[in-house]
Amino acid sequence: MRVLQHGHAGVVSVIFADVEAAQPYYVMPYFPGGSLSAYAGKLSAAQLRNVAAEIAGTIAALHGTGTSHGDIKPDNTLVTHEGRLRVGDPLGNGPGCTILFSENCGGTPGYMAPEIRQGTPISPSGDIYSYGATLLHLATGRRPREGERPDLLTHQSAIVPDVRAIIVACCNPLAAKRPGISDVLRMLRGESWQGIQRARENMKNMFLLGGAALAFGALVALASE
Repeated sequence: MRVLQHGHAGVVSVIFADVEAAQPYYVMPYFPGGSLSAYAGKLSAAQLRNVAAEIAGTIAALHGTGTSHGDIKPDNTLVTHEGRLRVGDPLGNGPGCTILFSENCGGTPGYMAPEIRQGTPISPSGDIYSYGATLLHLATGRRPREGERPDLLTHQSAIVPDVRAIIVACCNPLAAKRPGISDVLRMLRGESWQGIQRARENMKNMFLLGGAALAFGALVALASE
């Protein structure tokens, strides 16, 4: 069976996949620039921010369609002839793996979120963790190792503060405490994770107060009848 697969924005398009072959395979374009791993530890602060924004934009496009990649890492980020980035291996652990092969294929040691290592299904939050680990690798030139906490390793290199803050937030060991991809994009535009969380908490409190005020008004109205 050959399955056509259309790529999302910033994701490598798969021409076709043959899952009934003796050795299942898929075909995608060739990228002469190789993978982003070759540039790890060699990017300027401005280049690192640009790369971070481009990868985040691709993840946002995927998550916007309800799709998780499952294996975000520099080895899976390919460089086009024009110097643009494309996230590859779209059938590796994300939609292709869950649709064509098995429900949960994990990811790559060192880039996997703790809950994914424990066997939970791939998820947007897991992609966020892998994104943070990817930034750590790109910033330091050192691949994250299985069992390490990337959020505790940022002090070991001269990482620019804004990128360090994104890594720490994304690599929180608790999935519920990580930012979503929309939050990451806001951080890339200069907002702080603490400020985003405060604004969200304020909105929640305003909503609760508004609901309480409506309930009180309804009680007053009933009592006056």
